[in-house]
Amino acid sequence: MTSHLLTSFVRLHDTQPLESGVSSDAVTKAESPDPETLLVHVRKHGRYPLSYSTLQPDLEYYPERIDVDGPGFIAYRTIREPFRTFRVVLGDPVCADADRASLLNGFLAASEPHFHCVFLQVHSPTATILSEHGYYVNEMGDETVLELSRLEEHKPRYLRNQLRLLRKHGLKVDIVHSDEADFEILRAVSDEWVRHSTIHGHELTFLARPFAGRPEPDVLIATLTDAGQIVGFAVLDPFFVDGKLAYLINIIRAIDDHASHRRPILLAAVAMRLQHEYGVSSLYLGFSPPYSHACPIAHASPFLGAILQALYRYGNWLYNFRGIYEHKRQYHGATVKVYVASRYRFPVSAVIASFHAMDIVLWRQLLRGASRVLYWLRK
Repeated sequence: MTSHLLTSFVRLHDTQPLESGVSSDAVTKAESPDPETLLVHVRKHGRYPLSYSTLQPDLEYYPERIDVDGPGFIAYRTIREPFRTFRVVLGDPVCADADRASLLNGFLAASEPHFHCVFLQVHSPTATILSEHGYYVNEMGDETVLELSRLEEHKPRYLRNQLRLLRKHGLKVDIVHSDEADFEILRAVSDEWVRHSTIHGHELTFLARPFAGRPEPDVLIATLTDAGQIVGFAVLDPFFVDGKLAYLINIIRAIDDHASHRRPILLAAVAMRLQHEYGVSSLYLGFSPPYSHACPIAHASPFLGAILQALYRYGNWLYNFRGIYEHKRQYHGATVKVYVASRYRFPVSAVIASFHAMDIVLWRQLLRGASRVLYWLRK
């Protein structure tokens, strides 16, 4: 009986189709925009690390009609919870700075009051505009940045150690454009990695762009080879910082008994070779969860800040929050603050919807964690 009730509770909080949560008068189902048109805007206005992630499958876009000559777009995912339907927005608008406010104003006017909006991993200009609209804005964490030109002058000790291990173990790193990669091998490595991941055998999406398993425009693939066999790889997403090409390490995966040690080795080798071989100015290591919550933007939610801090301290059963932060800190890179914005001072349902957008169902993770505890108690 208890098991049945728990299963029903999980199903109630699963992501549901939009049509069952919002009346047809409130929503007009738009046709999917042309991927080539989206790519044009990403190449023109993709100045943030998540810009390329807006091209991943199963996203929705504002405006409904996106033209090559238009201002740009906002990418989001619609999530229905039992009592509210959310539009969870992926990063900043992909547009020129001059069009940011008008795009956000139009999106909010089209969404509210039928949808409750949550904005994840936005930067200060977007967060400031949302704050002016009455949104609660909290620091979500940091993006770690390695300025590659400075690494030649001063390599952090941790990076030097990884390069030494690369040479000691006779490992080889190659970086190629994605249309030159062997995706049959990469898919096998990825599938093996996913089977042993924290999220129990499925790929995360949204903030973590899923592995496409095929060539993608402008994307680089780095492979780690041991004795002629590929044992790890990284996917590097392009964007532009102040007009200069930069890359985000969107995915980094390795297999075998030494997987946890080989990912840092691969990352270090990629950092050293990108500038020399591709003229890249910056390498972004991605998002790190919050360690502190000193939010410089007014109108923050103390309750959301407490939730984020609790996730950092106690949420490793859900995701490796502390490990990610500690690992990236060892590179001594610069950091860029990113923010989360919501209408609610007590945004519990918004937090749950945000996890659902990433294909993380909290109640399933709790049940799985409880099952593991019971298993070990019975042994």
